[in-house]
Amino acid sequence: MSASGMRERTTAAAPAAWGRAIADGIHAARCEWVVYVPDNPLSHVLQALADDHSDIRTLVATREEEAFGIAAGLYLGGCRSAVMLQSSGLGNSLNAFGSLLIPYQIPVLAVISMRGGPGEWNQAQTPIGHAVPRMLDALGIQHTRAEALDGARDAVQLAAALAFDTRVPAACLLLRSLTMGATANRRGDGDEPLSSAETREAECASASDSRSAPPTNRFDPVPMNRLEATRVVTARARTDAIVAALGHPAYDLFLADDRPENFYTWGSMGLASSIGLGLALARPDRRVIVLDGDGSLLMNLGSLATIGACCPANLLLVVWDNGEYGTTGGQKAATAFGADLAAAGRALGIRHAVSVRTRGELESAFDCSSDQGGPGMIVARVRESAPAAKPPFDCVYLKHRFMAAFGTRETATQGGPA
Repeated sequence: MSASGMRERTTAAAPAAWGRAIADGIHAARCEWVVYVPDNPLSHVLQALADDHSDIRTLVATREEEAFGIAAGLYLGGCRSAVMLQSSGLGNSLNAFGSLLIPYQIPVLAVISMRGGPGEWNQAQTPIGHAVPRMLDALGIQHTRAEALDGARDAVQLAAALAFDTRVPAACLLLRSLTMGATANRRGDGDEPLSSAETREAECASASDSRSAPPTNRFDPVPMNRLEATRVVTARARTDAIVAALGHPAYDLFLADDRPENFYTWGSMGLASSIGLGLALARPDRRVIVLDGDGSLLMNLGSLATIGACCPANLLLVVWDNGEYGTTGGQKAATAFGADLAAAGRALGIRHAVSVRTRGELESAFDCSSDQGGPGMIVARVRESAPAAKPPFDCVYLKHRFMAAFGTRETATQGGPA
């Protein structure tokens, strides 16, 4: 299914007037995408977007940090986006703000449905709800408040202007005084979904004694180290964009072939696949390659489900599976105990997901990926290679260089009359 086909479908009646005001503000801010994590009040905004602004594409993420990673990729590809989430999800997003959006100066409009204020019935919502403004302040993220229907659209537009004119994320907080009335009238307590949805429970198999130690010969013999494998990719990438996960995958890419089309991450562990997805959606005319580590991907497995649902034909994930967290000291990862990332990719909708362990297999899988259509996923079992170089530390420089090479150069903010 394409991302454009993932628009929220509900059986709800017309959205509340405040939902239309927020949707109008997002549209006036010229956002082309809305990435969201489901929340009952925000379903009014989604319904209004579907009814009134069908030019804005919507995409559901599995968690909030993933959503901001996708938004970052969309911006690198030249698309403005908003991320909608509940206040409790801000805690899941702090790493994306602190080590990706802020240091790289990537603007995103965050629309946050607030919980935890006076009248909150669920005490688990209260601590984060109370802390949201202080968390945003601590990160230097400016934010506006939409408290009533009158002024709600303006609050969204102001937050968007703060973000896109200054190239830093900004937020609009939707207070319960705005959202609770219509929602409570609809379903009673304000937290039941507007439409029924099927839920799935994952079965948890009991661990056996045999999983207490890595299987013997799990990686022996493996003729490739990660740097050699990286050179196989760079020799075939030509002008393709490459997004590299932080740490050793980025270091090896820099040593193998530093070029403007490389986007190196210095933080946001786990989000390389999400950044790559956003970039691929923004620029379907360009191929996007993600170089991830097994430990990094394990932090964001939900991204595989989102990629499988969006099915971007121009995205290829290459995962270096060395069975350990190499950058942080060589601690064993779940892949050392039998976790199969290629099987996970196939189960989550990435049909062309394969495992390789030799140079010839990697070369063959990479060459075939161009003909199969995406999304593709290659999990390459590799040995650790000692990094010998690191990319520049200037995150903004890396962003500017990449966007210019990718044809999405940032334009200067236009001034107005005094």
